[in-house]
Formats: sequence, structure tokens, C-alpha cells
Amino acid sequence: MGSCASKPAKKMGVLPKHRHAVTAKAEAGRHVRVPVIAKPEESKQRIQDAVRENLLFQNMDEKAIQAVVDSATKLKVNAGEVIIAQGELEADTFYVVESGECRVYKKDSTGKQRALNTVYRPGTGFGELALLYDAPRAATVRAIKPTRLWIIRRDVLLAIKRRASELELKEKEQAVNDSECFFVLSKEQKARLVDALRHVEFHAGDLVEDEDTYGQKLYLVLQGALTISRGGKQVAKKGPGGLVGLEVPAGGDGKPQLEATMGETRCLVISNDEFLELVGPLEYIWQYEILRKLPILSSLQASQLAKLARDLKSVYYNTGELIYAEGDKGTSFYIIRYGTVSVANQGRVQAYLGEKGSFGEHGLLNEQARVNTVRAVERTALLELTREALSSAVGSLAQVKQDRRTNILCNVPLFSSLPFKQLAAIAKAMETVIFKDGVSIVERGEIADAFFIIESGEAAVLNGDDEIQRLHPGDYFGELALMRNEVRRATVKALGEVVVHKGGRQLFDRILAPLRNTLEQNAAKYMVFAPRRPTVTLKDLHQVACLGVGSFGKVLLVKYSGKSYALKVMSKHKIVGMKLQRHLLREKQVLEECLSPFIVNLVSAFQDEGHVYFMMDLAMGGDFFTHLRARQKHVSESAARFYVGCVVLALEYLHARNIAFRDLKPENLLMEENGYLKLADFGFAKSVKSGKSYTMCGTPEYLAPELVLQSGHTQAVDWWALGVLLYEILCGRTPFADTQSKMFRKICDATPKFPKDVSASARDLMRKLLSPVPSTRLGMLRGGVQDIKKHPWFAGFDWNGLQRRQLSPPFTPSLRGPGDYSMLDILPLTTPVPGDGIRLHSHTTLADEVFHHF
Repeated sequence: MGSCASKPAKKMGVLPKHRHAVTAKAEAGRHVRVPVIAKPEESKQRIQDAVRENLLFQNMDEKAIQAVVDSATKLKVNAGEVIIAQGELEADTFYVVESGECRVYKKDSTGKQRALNTVYRPGTGFGELALLYDAPRAATVRAIKPTRLWIIRRDVLLAIKRRASELELKEKEQAVNDSECFFVLSKEQKARLVDALRHVEFHAGDLVEDEDTYGQKLYLVLQGALTISRGGKQVAKKGPGGLVGLEVPAGGDGKPQLEATMGETRCLVISNDEFLELVGPLEYIWQYEILRKLPILSSLQASQLAKLARDLKSVYYNTGELIYAEGDKGTSFYIIRYGTVSVANQGRVQAYLGEKGSFGEHGLLNEQARVNTVRAVERTALLELTREALSSAVGSLAQVKQDRRTNILCNVPLFSSLPFKQLAAIAKAMETVIFKDGVSIVERGEIADAFFIIESGEAAVLNGDDEIQRLHPGDYFGELALMRNEVRRATVKALGEVVVHKGGRQLFDRILAPLRNTLEQNAAKYMVFAPRRPTVTLKDLHQVACLGVGSFGKVLLVKYSGKSYALKVMSKHKIVGMKLQRHLLREKQVLEECLSPFIVNLVSAFQDEGHVYFMMDLAMGGDFFTHLRARQKHVSESAARFYVGCVVLALEYLHARNIAFRDLKPENLLMEENGYLKLADFGFAKSVKSGKSYTMCGTPEYLAPELVLQSGHTQAVDWWALGVLLYEILCGRTPFADTQSKMFRKICDATPKFPKDVSASARDLMRKLLSPVPSTRLGMLRGGVQDIKKHPWFAGFDWNGLQRRQLSPPFTPSLRGPGDYSMLDILPLTTPVPGDGIRLHSHTTLADEVFHHF
């Protein structure tokens, strides 16, 4: 069992303060006007030289840099005039000195300004942090001579970057979608490939690859041409849309080499190794994708599907030849490589299938009679998968599917402490049901008497016509119907064909009757995870204390129906003043979609005239940051595996729902009374279903390079932050800690230094998580989160035990009972809500006018 201890004693000296997240006031909009200001060529060059020296501009192409230079506006200041003031809040401009001189001043401990040695002269720039996020100016800059400056605004810079990024993305997507070689890739694979492809340019006569390097990279030609030669003889030429490097063309002697042969040649490039990691071998990807989408194979792992794709056997049929007849005993599944087949029932043709079509999948399950007759319409090549080959590769398909159902049952909190044997028996007895698109799986108002697991497809949870949650393979619902008689509170409707496993109350009663008392106890604990969000008002809550104050509100400790909760209180005036209404609604929508024991779940959300309230789970053990900083020595790697494992499961849950968390750090991890960690504070969480987000947000020490460079980001930023978190847990500090300007450069360089006592496998995991290229970051490759779970550092780690919350934690807070708040930092209940003193205008109906969608 995990050891028990009281609240950790603080180290000698001052305990470091919690680090605050940062954000830009508003998202980079597509509609910001980018000005074009005429200026002398000498001034343009001066601005260009200054920005090229700055990290924030180094990922921009020539056209974008020129747009920045053109957008700069002029400012004249007199000697002695303050340009920026230390502590100034409205900071969103970067300055380039055209002429004159400026000196930096900083307040000392007495508050008196002291001149520093830093002087800005013509061609130098200052104030770049204001281009990143909202933060007070760190120093004062004053002109010491009459000075002329050029100003670059944050909103303009972000608009330029966003437009350049979106144009580049559009060009890459178009090139990949138009290339016949990539037709076989799925939408997800194409998205990963597009993110990884890099632009390169060559001039006529440039040697692109010599005899030793040819074949190590793939080139997709956008403009111009690449020529492949062998022994001085041209054997192939690829123009726009051509893919080079996948194979060696026939003809000529010796090894091939590659050169540009037409004016300016522009290409997209990726290394072969990187391509394999992202999407796998091109020659059988389309076969893998067809197998992956079969509902009856949905329980197989990616590695098992890949093996099956490689082992498919080619068979050929001539025009008119019978493949199988209605009533035959089926044992094979087929994919069409080329050609056409007819599918007939009772002598009438029902459909024609062509290249990449598939049929006969139910023959893999059992020898049931074929319901159709299939015949070749022309010379046709098929890829065949027999039931025997399937069994040889992965074992019994029925057993694989049952094991998957059992593992899902193990992860349901209601069943978490039940014996594996009983859960396996339930999994075996559950009924499989197929629902067509638009059909209701359950209806609001009907008596709830069954539990469901989504095997394949997606379903929407509806309250009236409003979708409140999306269910994916592996999700479950209706489990509390097994414990009590009540009506369904929502409708669940199939989105496309959905395969579910259904278990009725009679089935569970028959198998679990001896464990009824255990189930009742689990149900009482599980109510916090139940998808029943009560209607609550402030009057229903007993307020106990204040747990903390943030930028936009405070958190109260409250009691409701005898249980303790955290109540997040936010001022509407502050929200409106910061223009964060959409931000708030997005946070609520994300929280309503989530329900997991590894995140702090939303219990209820409500509002009154002046405030918005989120009622959340309460984690009695305090925040993980305090525990880390209070330790006398670093956390062991064994303990770190447990804590990082909790975070991996939380992020896996969110990413499966296309949600990027975007502010992972120890301060946002809360410890339960049982020692497990929960992910908290969803203020920056966002659904990123396609494309990228351009909002600058997060905590500086945890920002990924793409956030620093403002090049657009996805869920990959969370895996970067996981690498930083692991480093901080093991080493006691973050990997790139320094002054902010130096820290951001270190983040983009991404070359962390490790203490000698960190194991080789931990270093390897951190390096792969801290990859500066998002598409090559562990967690974003073809294997997804499984690449992290299967990394050697986690060798032997019991992921199922962690998911079922059966592992003993490294540390268990010592609490006397439900009313023991000793691990929490308690503030007076009268602590004001930030923003309550703000009055924007005479509106008294903000609740109706601004928050009517809340």
C-alpha cells in the first residue's frame, strides 16, 4: 500500500509560488487589417535585419517577413520621453530603432528607477514578449536622444502569421490530396503527413540527392521538375504532383541520383523513416485502412491489423466467374485490388463494387450461409483474408472481442473493484446489436434497464435537439440503470452505423447477485462520475471557505447534499471586460463532454446576475505542485511512472474527443485522498477537430515551440508538456528554465540537458516527447498514445491496474475524514472575486444579453 503522511513540510526557505498561465487577449483573427506603410528601402532593410535577429520571426518565409516590414508604423519621441513603462499592462507592440538611442531602466527594491547598461541603437529591436502574450512590461525604456521608431503590433503580426500558415497548409493539403500515390491514405493519415511535410526550393542544375543519399527522402514536386538519372542517363522526370524516392525507376546503370532541371523547383519533402513512423509502408496502407474500418475487426490493435494487411493473399477471377453463391458456407473476406464485382440477392443485382471495395466480412466470424451471390464482372484481382489466417495471426476473433469488452468493463468505475472472472462472464454474455444511421439506441423518458458499450462507430447524446456529448468506440453509458429504477435523461442516437454490446439488468443480476453490496458501495462513490448534473443554485450550497484566487475569479469550498465540492466563481463584468465570453462557453462545453476519474469533472454549471459558477469535483489532497516543491528529494522513477501514467490516461481521454488541454503543469494536477492525480482547470481546453488553433495560451515554462513561434498548434502541445512535466518530476526543475527570452530560445532549440541519475529510458522518452517538430512527437505518430504506453520506460507498468485504480500510489495524504481540509490552502470566505469592482456600464441584464447561451 502507498505510505500515509501528513501535509508535507516545506523545505527550508521560501516555497516557490504557483506559476500563472499567460494568454493573448484575443485570438489571432482572419479579419485584422494588415496595413502597408510606405517607407524608404533603407528603413525596410533596417526593420528586416532587426526582426530576423529575433526568435519570434525566425520561422517566417520571405513573403511573410516582407508583410511585417510593410506593416510597421512610425513613432517619433523626444529625448527623455518614456516609450514603454515598467508594469504597463496594455503591452502589445514591438519596437525597432530607426535613429536615436534608448536606455533601459528598472526599479530597485526601494522602487527607484535605475539605469541599466542596455542601450538600443539604430537597427535593434525591443519589447518582443508583448508579441507573445499579455504581461506587464518588465522594464522601462526611455529615449536618451530624439528617436524615431518603427512599431509592429501583435494583432497584425499574428494575422500575418496565421494567413501565411493557412496558405501553406492549404497548398500542402491540395498537393497531398491530388497525388495518386496518397489516395490510399485515410483523412487522419493525410493530416499527419501534411503537418510533417517541409518546403524546399532548388534551382536548375542543383544536385538534390547523390548516389549515396537517394531513396532516404520522399519529394513531392509542387513546381518545376526533378530528374532521376543513372550512370549519366536520364531514366525518369517528375513534374508537379510527381513523387520521387519511393522506388528506383528501371533503366540506366549504377545508382540513381536526383537533380532539379527546370528553373525554380519547389517541393515538399519528408524522410522515409519519418514517413514510416507517421503512416507506415505505403504499399499496404490502403489495405490496412479497409481492415481498420471493419466493425468486426475494431477490437484488434494497430499492430495486429498491420500484420493482417501484409498477409492478405491475392486471388484472381475472370469475367463472369463466380466468387461465391448465396447459401454457401463463408470463411473468407475480400478486398478488390482492381476490377468490378456484382452483388446479387435472389437473382437480382443489388450493387456493383469496384477498386478498394470489400465484401464477405461475416465469414470471418462463423460459417453462416452467404446471403448474396458475388460474381466478377470483368477480370478482377482480390485480396483474400481467411478465417484460418485470421486465427493464426491474432487468435480467436471472438476471444479478442470478448477481452476488449472485459477491459472496458474493468475501467467502468462502478465495476472497478469487482472480480475479473465475473466481468469476463458478463462480457461473454453481452448481446451485440447494430444500429443504423439516425436510429435511437435509447430514448429520453424510457425506463432504463440496460448498459451499453460502443464497439464501433459514433453516437450523439441529445437533450432535445441539442448534442451534449459525443460517444466513441470504447465509451459506455447506462451503467447506473443496473442499480436503480429511473427513466433515461437523454437520447442516444447513432451517427452512421453503430455496433454496441448490450447487457440488461437481468444479466448483471444473475452473474453479480453475490456482489450486490459491493456494487451498492461503488455506486455511492461513483455518483460523482455519473452523467446526472443536478440543477443547483447558490442558495443550495453551504459555503465553507475560499480555496484560491485566480485572474478571473475565485474557488470556494462548498457542501451540497452532505458532500464537499469546489465552486469556481467568475465575475461576468471581468469576463466581458476581457472579451472572454466565447472562451467561457468553450470551457463549459468541453467540461460537459467529459466524464473521467482522471479529470476534475463538472457537477453543475449555473449563473446569476453578476457571476458564473462551475461546481466541480473536490480533490482533498491538494495540488501536485505543492507536493513536489515540499519534498526533500526528487521523486523516484517508479513513483514518477504512477503520476505520469495518471496524466497519460487523462490526456488520452481528452484527445480521443479531439480536445487539447493546453495548460498541463503540476499546479493543474490535483491529488485525491487516495493518492491518484486528476487533471484540473479547463480554462484553456479547446476542441481541435481539424486544422490548427492559433490562440496563444499556457504557462511559459511549459509552452511547446509551435506556441512560442505562433505557427498554429494541435493536441501535440500536450505531449510536449508531458515531457516537461516528467522532467520537472524527476529533476526538480523544468528543462529550459532561464530568463524568459533565453528560455523561449531554449524551448525552440529543444536540446534538454539531463542529470546523470536519470535513467537512459527516461531520457529517451523525454527527448521523444520534447521533439520540436509536432508531427514527430511521441503521441502524434501512427501508434498514437500507445507509443507512449509501450515505451521502454513504462516496461512492466500495469496500465489496466491504473485505469481500474487498483495500483497503490507512492503517497497517500493523511486525512482524518471527509471534513479534513488540512491538505488545502484555506483563505477567508470573504476573499473578493476579481473583477467584482469593475462596472462597464449601467447594464443590469448581462445574464440575459451576454450569457443567454450559458
